[in-house]
Amino acid sequence: MMEVGRAAWIYVEVTKRAFADEIITDDEASILRVLSESFGISPEMNLQYLSFAKGEEESDLEFPDTAFQTQTGDFSLYQSALIAALEDDVITSDEWEMINLLSDVMNIQDSEHALIEEAIRDLNRSSKAGVPLIDRYVSMVKGTN
Repeated sequence: MMEVGRAAWIYVEVTKRAFADEIITDDEASILRVLSESFGISPEMNLQYLSFAKGEEESDLEFPDTAFQTQTGDFSLYQSALIAALEDDVITSDEWEMINLLSDVMNIQDSEHALIEEAIRDLNRSSKAGVPLIDRYVSMVKGTN
């Protein structure tokens, strides 16, 4: 599991990007949901982090020394966030800002992103219609374990 301080910092920074235009779209909320579930963020902490992101409350989070150090699980977390962004087959500029922050923090190279995105799009084309992409991905991953 990711270091708590790093997870909190990433989540707040991604939430700030989502809320920069003062609106969190359904697609942005999907990315945030993937992150909060992956990081184990409770609903109470989620509300506090949203308050930090909106600037309603002063953040007591410090920039962790490990922020940009790749950690176990970063790649699959990035892939899950990208799946959430691609659910509607389009990545908006706001979603790109969130994804770009994650790729920077998790040291995902452009070539790696391209491979991941193409695999997701292939999965989307070849899977059952009517089942959300993220659910299909989770089912596929569980089936390989």
